[in-house]
Amino acid sequence: LMTPAERMQACADLISPPAPDPWEYARRMESTREIGHYLATLDAYLLACGVRHFSAFEVSTMSASAQKVAKRMGAARSLYGDQFVDPIPVWLWQPFAALLVGFCDPIRDALGAPVTLRNGLRQWAVNQQVASSGIASDHPNTASADLDLARSGDLKAAHAKAEELYATHGDLHGVSLGQGASVIHIGIHSPMGHRRWRY
Repeated sequence: LMTPAERMQACADLISPPAPDPWEYARRMESTREIGHYLATLDAYLLACGVRHFSAFEVSTMSASAQKVAKRMGAARSLYGDQFVDPIPVWLWQPFAALLVGFCDPIRDALGAPVTLRNGLRQWAVNQQVASSGIASDHPNTASADLDLARSGDLKAAHAKAEELYATHGDLHGVSLGQGASVIHIGIHSPMGHRRWRY
């Protein structure tokens, strides 16, 4: 089993070196009370890591069903526009950047069409109400995302790329891969380990 330090180094290795220090970026945040400042800071960090297709807003927001649950919970200060934002802890910024650079961007490139990323992080209080997965689910615990693939793209190529990445990085990064006709779940360092399933 990898130690936490080894996992962080493995994530850094997926990012074009040298991987930026997420804590340095977090300290630059203009306001720790405003969701907009959090999103701008995380966007700057993801850009510095080489993320090409996905934004801080995307990786910090949940699916429509989870949005409804989150809004019922009453965290009004977590709303950005009309979307509930679930800020990613700083210690997960690097794993999320690694997930986006090493997995999500290549799947988007293979598809050749827009991808909607959702459920980058989904806290357990929400997850238990919208998902059948248990407390060890990827979404509350590690860097993972659900990718909704545009049907105008090359779905076969996108799935083939996901399977290639799973085979290449699966053992080292504990990759979780779930596949449906036009959706791909991808996660790294999953609490449940290297595994795959079909929707």
